[in-house]
Amino acid sequence: MIDPTTKAFKRLNEQYEKLFDEPIPTEMIPLDETLEGLNEKIKQSAVAGRDILSEEYGWDELDPDDDYA
Repeated sequence: MIDPTTKAFKRLNEQYEKLFDEPIPTEMIPLDETLEGLNEKIKQSAVAGRDILSEEYGWDELDPDDDYA
């Protein structure tokens, strides 16, 4: 589980915001993800020139009409 209060996460979030003009959507990151794994996906996003988190985490597969709460 990623702790968004750490300095490492805050630095990563700053990088993400510079790339995509919004903070990392932490509520959408799987609980078993590591900071290192998230960092790697953000690096891959930078190389790709687009945010690939939705593809990597399967957000595109979520049903918008389903209640996940």
